[in-house]
Amino acid sequence: MAPKKTPQPVVTKIREATEKAVRDKAVIEAIEKLGEEVRFLDRPELVKDWARESEEIKNILTELAKKSIKIGELRKPPEHHRERRKADDQSH
Repeated sequence: MAPKKTPQPVVTKIREATEKAVRDKAVIEAIEKLGEEVRFLDRPELVKDWARESEEIKNILTELAKKSIKIGELRKPPEHHRERRKADDQSH
């Protein structure tokens, strides 16, 4: 990736350097030690991957909307947890 008006030779050089880096065994090992997966996606592959992920997110949000589940509600503790927490707060 590069800013919109980056000259094509510069974009090409960045892409080639990035691809070379992610194929280097030492780089792969360092990234994997961090718990990350190493994948090089050139622009057409990256665009397809983003489109697929966007569609998955859209489908998940659509299902949540069908079930009338709001995002904030996913983080709320169950009522009995809230009541216990309230009781604990009052006892201190």
